[in-house]
Amino acid sequence: MSPEQAEMSGLDVDTRSDIYSLGVLLYELLTGSTPFDASELLQSGLDEMRKIIREREPARPSTRLRQTTALRITQLSAPRSTLRSRRPGLDRDEVFGEGPDAAV
Repeated sequence: MSPEQAEMSGLDVDTRSDIYSLGVLLYELLTGSTPFDASELLQSGLDEMRKIIREREPARPSTRLRQTTALRITQLSAPRSTLRSRRPGLDRDEVFGEGPDAAV
């Protein structure tokens, strides 16, 4: 739920909600968790949940990652290395054009 939706102002939900949702998705991809603790939101009740979303600033992804253990970071990054396992001959220089065959 975006802050605009949490306000319950009666105004139409617009592209701000879409942008907020995209930000939440990117946050979760980077950190492996949503910006707000889901169990805390569920326990707080609907009115308190809306207040938290509207008023509380979530931790930055970099802060969240600094607080994350090395094991958890490894678990988060494991699915992202599936491309290399599917294409074992794929080389980073080949992909990004930094090797000897790269166009000048």
